[in-house]
Amino acid sequence: PRLCLRLRRTGQEGGREALTSRETEILEHVAQALSNRQIASLLAISEGTVKRHLRNIFAKLDARSRMDAVNKGLPPQPRPCAS
Repeated sequence: PRLCLRLRRTGQEGGREALTSRETEILEHVAQALSNRQIASLLAISEGTVKRHLRNIFAKLDARSRMDAVNKGLPPQPRPCAS
């Protein structure tokens, strides 16, 4: 089947600071619709630490929501095109 790419901006565009590997890891879990508590449990960190990382991610990406952060911070993902 044909694949389309959903365009997403990276955090490195426009002179913005790049995400750390941990911030990217957390953002990948956010993209899977996991809660802060679930992310904290998976990564063996406190929920407060997850929240701190998310605040940093939002600031670096100028994101207004979790979905906005995912769209701006993760690379494009192939997905099937509508026929």
